[in-house]
Order: sequence, then C-alpha cells, then structure tokens
Amino acid sequence: GEDEEGSDDEMDVGDLDEPDSEEEAAGAGETEALVASTSAKFDQAGELPYTFPCPSSHAEFARLLRSSGIRDEDTITVVKRIRTLYHPGLAEGNKDKLQVFTNVLLDHVIFLCASPPSPSTFRTVNSLLPPLLTLTHAYPLTSAPHYVKKLSLMHKNLLRGLVRGPLDPAAKTWPGLPELSLLRLVGMVWSASDLSHPVAAPAQLLIGEYLSQSRVRSLADVASGLFLCSLAAQYESLAKRIVPEAVNFLANALALLLPVSSAVVSAKTFPGSFPTPDIGQEHTKGLKLRAAKGLAPSASVNLVEALSAKGGKVPVDKAEQLKVDLVASAVALVETFRGMYADSEAFPELFQPLEGVLKAVKLDKVPEQLRVRSRPACGREPLRLTHPLPRPRTQTLLSTTLDSLSKALRFALESRKPLFMQHHKPIPLATFLPKFDEGFNPNRRFDPDSERAEASKLRALYK
Repeated sequence: GEDEEGSDDEMDVGDLDEPDSEEEAAGAGETEALVASTSAKFDQAGELPYTFPCPSSHAEFARLLRSSGIRDEDTITVVKRIRTLYHPGLAEGNKDKLQVFTNVLLDHVIFLCASPPSPSTFRTVNSLLPPLLTLTHAYPLTSAPHYVKKLSLMHKNLLRGLVRGPLDPAAKTWPGLPELSLLRLVGMVWSASDLSHPVAAPAQLLIGEYLSQSRVRSLADVASGLFLCSLAAQYESLAKRIVPEAVNFLANALALLLPVSSAVVSAKTFPGSFPTPDIGQEHTKGLKLRAAKGLAPSASVNLVEALSAKGGKVPVDKAEQLKVDLVASAVALVETFRGMYADSEAFPELFQPLEGVLKAVKLDKVPEQLRVRSRPACGREPLRLTHPLPRPRTQTLLSTTLDSLSKALRFALESRKPLFMQHHKPIPLATFLPKFDEGFNPNRRFDPDSERAEASKLRALYK
C-alpha cells in the first residue's frame, strides 16, 4: 500500500538522540545526570569507574559510551561491570533491568556491524558475544520477542525491495552485514534443529525467502547468497532438513561465475527443474570469470570487502580475485551439502543440476588452481560474526568435487529399488477379543511344569 512506500527501515536502532515520549525523555534526563557524574569521575581518575547506570535503551547505552569517552576496547569492561553491579541476587528489580539490558546489548552489536567497518569494531563485536549469549540463555522468554521483531523488520524490508523491483540497484533485497550478523547470531544462540522454534524457524524461512525471491545483480549479491547458504548448512547440521533454495542458489551461482558451455547451461537448457531467472541475462554477464592465469583462491573471503562489491565499486583485478574466491567457496558449500544430504531419498533430484553445471565448465578458461586439489596458505583466525565463507581444511575444487558428486549420484541411483507387491502371505491383523473357555474348571491348574503343579496341589491340600 501507499503507507509502505518510502525508505527501507534500517537494522540499527535509529536516531540515538531524540526520545520518543515524555517518559523516555524523563528517563533520558536521569541517565544524562548519571552519565555526567560518571564522565566526571572518569576525567578525574583517568580510569574507568566501577559504577555505571544500567541503560534501558540502546540510545542511553550509546550516550553513556559517547559522553564518557569510553574507547571501543573498553566496552566489554563496561558491560561486565554493569552485569556485576546489577546482579539479580543483589537487589530486587535487577533481574528486570538485565532482561532489558540483554536486548540493548543485541541492538549495540547490530549497531556496530552497521557502522563503518574497522578491526577495532570487529574486535569489540567478538568481545561482546560471550556476555550476549550468556544473558540470552539466562532470559530466553524476554529475548526471543526482540529477535523476532528484528527478523520481522528484515522481512518487511525484503518485501519493500521486491515491490520496488528485484532488479532495481537501489532495492535492498539481499541482506547486508547487520542482517547477516543477526542471522548468524540466531544460529549461535537458539536451537535450529527443533521442528518448530519461535526464533530459529522464522530465521530459516527468511533465509529461504532471500535465496528464492532475490535476484542476483552484482558480486555482492552472490557473496551475500553464499553466506546465507553457509548459514543454512549451519542451521541444518543436526536435523539435516532439505533446503532446496540453498542448493538451487549454488547451481545458479556456479553457472553465473564460471565459463560454461551455452549449449548445456542456458536459460532454456539449464539442467534440472529449479528456477533460473538470472542465467543468460544482460545484467549478469559481468559476473563471468575472465582472467584465466595468475589467480589462486585465497585462504578466506573477506565478507566486508565482498559486500562492498556493488555497482562496480571494486577494481578489475580485485573483482577477478573475488570471483575466484567466491567460486571456491561455492564449491566448498557443494561438498558440505553433498555430505549432509548423502542419505536423502531426494539426493539425485537435488544434485543432478549441480553435476550438469560442473560438467559444462570450460576448464581451459578456468585458473589452474580451481581445477585441482591444493592446500591453502594458513590465514589468521576468522572473525566469529563476519567469518569468511566456509572452506574445508583442504580445498576441494572443481575436478575432485565433480568426481565425488558423480560417484555419490551413481551410488544413490543404484541404491534405489522399485516398489513391488509383498510376496509373503498377508499378516493377519491382531485381534483383541477375549477368549472364553466353556469347560473352565477353577480348580484346574494350567501350569505346564508338572512337578511345580503337583507341589502347588500339595500346598493347597495342606492348607
């Protein structure tokens, strides 16, 4: 409707300075007084004070950090001291304050992910994860609605982008770094293997909607989609429920990035029955890998740089390197899903399109490092929230992936047996009708052991 036309809602907490009501204004005034006293102590002593007000909103928490001049690396110390000062066992009402502070901490993590990226920001995010996980597990009933509220906002933004036009460069149909961070947090905090979970189930449905409804327009969209596929694999690592949107996106991503034979892989001849709206289109021709020499997959994919590759903002040499890294990550995800769904009855229908895409790749136009199995250089430990796209310890690339996938498909097809009618005599249904003995004698003993029956008879006679 007309009410929903407008700018997309952001994942951050909005304006941090303007209160929304008179009650919030009064609370902000009290907080400002506490912040002023805290900052005065901080200025006089030159070190962090031990007492902080427990913020009731992210605006108060951000004002506290900003007004006191607290550095990013000291944020975790402030959080620890707030948790210690307002421990539920120390005073009545502290439990309610910590429940609100849990949601404030989640808002701050998303706010940091939405801010301009820097190494200190990511270190701060990683340091805030342990207390956030602990508080969320301690107060799940008050934390879950806050997560669901964020997911609802993401779904609303997706619908707005689709209404605006999935191919419009300004439409926010793919999630950015804050949204991906929230989805990864859901998989870390909540149980994604439950049949129906109040937080994880909406997140899984939202991931499937992103992968099935959004259109690929740039390398940033491919990177975001591959990260969503890795999250789907993380969610289903225990339950192993089939996510056809993820497998479909992997087939589309490989067909878009790799040079493939147009006679085999095109909009009309794409293998399988999955939808392929972007194959062979004009807006995706620039995604093809063109440089065939001198490129090797990196040890990891920098997700922040990959998400900034929108609208041709990345230099040509870095764009080609990013394409190689994305191909290697997509192939690694194919191996992940192949191992996850090896026992599924739908394995051939799921992975035959992927096998067709890999067979149609023109290997002479692909860098040599993508054709064989190679061991990557050791990189530093990835960030927990903005971690690289999944890569096995030994990179499984095109040739070995195609061989293992073909063997798995052949085994799955050979193990299938046609249905047939039963050859044995029909098993009668069990009856529960009581059996009546017309010649029943109450003195008769039905013990099959004769000696035990005689002994029982003697005991009866003696009695």
